Amino acid sequence: MDKNQLKKIYSKLDKKNQRESTIYIIEKKLYHKNDINVNDMVYDFELPDENNTVFKTVSLKRKWYLIDFWATYCSICIATFPKLQKIHDLYKDRNFEILAVSVDKDLQQWQNFLKIHDLKWKNLIEKRGIDNSEAVKKYISFTPSNFLISPEGKIVARNISPEDLEKLLKKKLK
Repeated sequence: MDKNQLKKIYSKLDKKNQRESTIYIIEKKLYHKNDINVNDMVYDFELPDENNTVFKTVSLKRKWYLIDFWATYCSICIATFPKLQKIHDLYKDRNFEILAVSVDKDLQQWQNFLKIHDLKWKNLIEKRGIDNSEAVKKYISFTPSNFLISPEGKIVARNISPEDLEKLLKKKLK
């Protein structure tokens, strides 16, 4: 569901019986303007991986890659991992990579999750979370969120489903 669909649903809700803090959070997420959109050039950033080694997104130039923003508390995010793993396995040797960026503030919880789930792609963490990181705020205001980046560094899709991602990669990476 895209942001416009969510805004339409939200506009129909009765806000009289909602907590003011909840309304504030929802409105912030729905009406926050991200700086980066489809057809923009990717905004390069640096974050630590699971070994605390700084990873630079600029190193992914000349590849197709999906930046997948997620968190251990986001069940929808986690539910897509098996589908993304299948896509990653199919296309990892054909110039495609997944860059999973966790916005968890709890480093230990994130590390434990990675040990249990054995995600095969590049895993990074922004320990400051969504709201406290300028780099992440440029991209997202909620999880799950993702961006598909072309080898030229152009954003070609935003919040693409695993099914649509696979169709697109099948065409582009024959």
